[in-house]
Amino acid sequence: MHLNPSIAYKATDKLSIGASVNLQYFKAKRSSAVDCGTLDTLGKLGPPPGALHLMLQLSDGFVKLEGDSWGGGYNFGVLYEFTKNKHMGIACRSRIKQTLEGDDEFSNVPTGLAPVSVFKNSGIKTDITVTDSLSVSVFHNLTPTMKIMAFFTRTDWGLFKELRVRFDNPNQRDSVTAGNWLDIYRYSMGLIYVHDPKWTFRIGVAYDTSAVPNAEYRTPRIQDSNRRWIVAGIGYKVSQAVSFNVGYAHIFIPNLSPTQASIRSPQETIQY
Repeated sequence: MHLNPSIAYKATDKLSIGASVNLQYFKAKRSSAVDCGTLDTLGKLGPPPGALHLMLQLSDGFVKLEGDSWGGGYNFGVLYEFTKNKHMGIACRSRIKQTLEGDDEFSNVPTGLAPVSVFKNSGIKTDITVTDSLSVSVFHNLTPTMKIMAFFTRTDWGLFKELRVRFDNPNQRDSVTAGNWLDIYRYSMGLIYVHDPKWTFRIGVAYDTSAVPNAEYRTPRIQDSNRRWIVAGIGYKVSQAVSFNVGYAHIFIPNLSPTQASIRSPQETIQY
């Protein structure tokens, strides 16, 4: 959730400036299965291997993490009109640092594992930085009925190196998901055709680069890749106060397979 009190100022007939404070409420949930059967078979929970007679893949427990936080940042933008038919805008959004605090909750843990210290509910904390971005847009009236526009956005996902969840439970090590992401770029272009005062037709294309650098860092939770977009829309103006718009977007995404395992070692299995 964002709260954005803003202000705008028309500096000259051609230049307009805007700024806002960005108050952000961030809430996150994550749930995972815990392969208790494997932990029992490997003897990583205290009792000898197989002592609890848990079946592989059929004795899963579950854990849910939930936390929230408030953070603050800013937005800033300028719009310059070269002519009545051509203008350009630049907008930036600051990064927002969030420190989420909440709880983890275990459920469906087999009775024999209930005394194990790592399966105790506790408080959690994690630091997340919501990325900053820079956007540039250009708009041009080709004719009285045809308009063209282009957009470019850079988002600083390169700052995301890992997601580390810290636990109040001293027996539970940090849960770490490696990121090592890249900055991402979005390129897009669109056309608007005004057929008459009532009908308007729109079409556009876009290309997004992926933040995930390669298959090594692609997880089952985030199977990101480069994306290609084709979009189209129709608008109908009933009156000065009422209009209807319909749009369709098709996103082309290649088939992917995550290679970053959720379980890296028996101890990390306990950590989800």
